[in-house]
Amino acid sequence: MAKFISKYNNYQVLVKPTYMEVKNGIPILNRGEKIVFENGEYVTEDKKTIDFLRKHKANGIDFIEVKLEERGKQAVVKPEVK
Repeated sequence: MAKFISKYNNYQVLVKPTYMEVKNGIPILNRGEKIVFENGEYVTEDKKTIDFLRKHKANGIDFIEVKLEERGKQAVVKPEVK
């Protein structure tokens, strides 16, 4: 599991853009994909998404990954330093 936090409450990262495609003369809208931070946080277990966010150019600027280390019943949040 990985947790990412942003300084912006509703930050969004575009994974795939929305685009229009024409098949047999009929326009088809292909919806894109985006990652939405809710209240400045995004938590996922998807390895592909985690790798994407770790390699993203805004990592360390608009959002960071935090490591969770459990000590007893209390979780300590440690930001990853690059």
